[in-house]
Amino acid sequence: NIERFGGDEHQVTIAGQSAGGALVYAMLDAPQASGMFHRAIIQSFAPGSHSFATREQAEHDGAAFATALGATDAAQMRAATAADVLRVSSDMHLDLHVDGATIREPFGASLPLLNDVPIMMGITADEASWVPEDAARTRTRLAEYGADFARLYPAEDDAALRDAALLSDRHSTLVAMERWATARSARNGADLYLYLWTHTLPGPDAARYRAF
Repeated sequence: NIERFGGDEHQVTIAGQSAGGALVYAMLDAPQASGMFHRAIIQSFAPGSHSFATREQAEHDGAAFATALGATDAAQMRAATAADVLRVSSDMHLDLHVDGATIREPFGASLPLLNDVPIMMGITADEASWVPEDAARTRTRLAEYGADFARLYPAEDDAALRDAALLSDRHSTLVAMERWATARSARNGADLYLYLWTHTLPGPDAARYRAF
């Protein structure tokens, strides 16, 4: 319907951030979406960074969700109040899953893509700055990677520890994107543009959230 608003139906771009980025991956490989869009933008969801649940796991989670709602069939689930759905959802892991129709594989980014269109893909420099700070947990996680990792990302105090966590997260995600881009290019895929957003969030929380 975009032509009714002065747009061009042959120049449709889809875009998504985080979970929305996962949905863009799904559309890039969904037969139902073929020919319906011509460019894609993905932010903050590097290829291979998350695996979707199996259908069996999704059905298990759905049954647990129904039980928590006190529902025994779909009609009772639909009749639940928004407040009850939100209350139950806060304790549940609900996610996209491999349904064999729209999402056909667990990483949502396997090559070659069915709908291979030009893509702009990137992350923010401090993706994980929203995660509540827990120095002990972060120190334990970073220690798991060994002495070489510690030399690359030194952390003598809590402030440096947070820097190390954010920087290592940034680097690993950039590497994932570049490897995927290289593999796609080797298959003569459409144009791909990578970006890194480094502009710090303005306002009083800038020091905490940085380029988020």
